[in-house]
Amino acid sequence: MSDDPRRKIDYQQAARAWCRGDTCTEIGDRYGVRDRAVSAAARRLGWPPRRTNGTLAYAGRPGLRTFLPALWGYRVPVADLARAFGVTEIEVLAVAEAKGLAAYPIEVVPTECPTPAAPAQEARPLPGRDVWTAARDEAIRDTKGRYSELAQLAAQWGEPIRSVQARWHRVRAGA
Repeated sequence: MSDDPRRKIDYQQAARAWCRGDTCTEIGDRYGVRDRAVSAAARRLGWPPRRTNGTLAYAGRPGLRTFLPALWGYRVPVADLARAFGVTEIEVLAVAEAKGLAAYPIEVVPTECPTPAAPAQEARPLPGRDVWTAARDEAIRDTKGRYSELAQLAAQWGEPIRSVQARWHRVRAGA
């Protein structure tokens, strides 16, 4: 550390931690400052007050309207804001729009970074669709529901045992 007794706090990261519910002590430990300094910075910067258990004292839409402008500039993720205030992400975005706050910029992916190819999918119908034929239903019916025989059929067909068991119950019931 430097000789400067004053530490630099990354307020953007600190605001995110504040909304996640991290304690003042935890945030202070990250930046080498006391918990009182974090609490004072939160008051000074207009972050919403919290109860002693880390939850926001002003949760809900009214608190969101009051404290959102102070937190918006720190680019706190919308999901964290929604969780902290106990509202949906849509409500956070609606209040931000009503307050005239600029949208977060979309991060641009560098063009030299190759896009990974999607993994090759095996051309196989989804279970429950075209997988169950009359011949398979007959084979399932012949097992009379015995687990060991159902397990053998599942392995032979490459289907999960639970799917074969579920099909057995449907065939048994005549569905």
